Amino acid sequence: KLDPALDPRSFRLGSLQIGDISINVPDGYAVFQGDFDFRNGKGFILRVSAGIDIESATASWVLQAIDPETGEVMQDALKGLLPPNNASGAGVGSVSYSVRPAADTASGTQIKAKARVLFDTMAPSDTEELVQTLDAEAPRTTLTAQKIAGTDNYEVRWNALDESLGSGIRHVTVYVSEDGGDYRIWQRQSTESSAVFSGTAGKTYRFLALAVDNAGNIERPPAGVAAPSDGTTKIGR
Repeated sequence: KLDPALDPRSFRLGSLQIGDISINVPDGYAVFQGDFDFRNGKGFILRVSAGIDIESATASWVLQAIDPETGEVMQDALKGLLPPNNASGAGVGSVSYSVRPAADTASGTQIKAKARVLFDTMAPSDTEELVQTLDAEAPRTTLTAQKIAGTDNYEVRWNALDESLGSGIRHVTVYVSEDGGDYRIWQRQSTESSAVFSGTAGKTYRFLALAVDNAGNIERPPAGVAAPSDGTTKIGR
């Protein structure tokens, strides 16, 4: 069951790993069912039924080894879907998914995740609880530009800060405007904190720096200022 701070309508399935089998669900699916042919290497067809029940906010994955001759779930314990575990992780399984926080969830909210595994007729097994802190605030960047004496060049320095509970800075893109014109990208997705800009005599320049944090929050330019996209895709809400 998803944490109440999450929006179940945004749930999307990701990859699935079971033993040495890897399955990638097509992008954008909240519900998926498919058969994968492993007759040659495993002797069965893997049936995957996965998705989200919006009303109960419960996500589930049902994995079945299907006998290719009978079309029924295999009952032979020696030919099962998941072998006993070993040092190589032969019996390890995992699933991934993505989901956005609900619109009214505050930055700093702790989001908890836990799963229950049902394996044949065995007693249910609960996973450890994973706790993550939501970073929903964009970072802020300060910038200084100093003309280098005796030249037309500028030493440009920037400092990006994330909130106290933030995920950290991923990169900063620095823009330049010449003679009051539109901003263009000068330093794209930089992980540095300074650079020297080569200017031209008689020209005036303005600089702008916008940061992106590791949660995908993108800093916006000041009101009334347009800055072209640096290609960053927003991850957060």
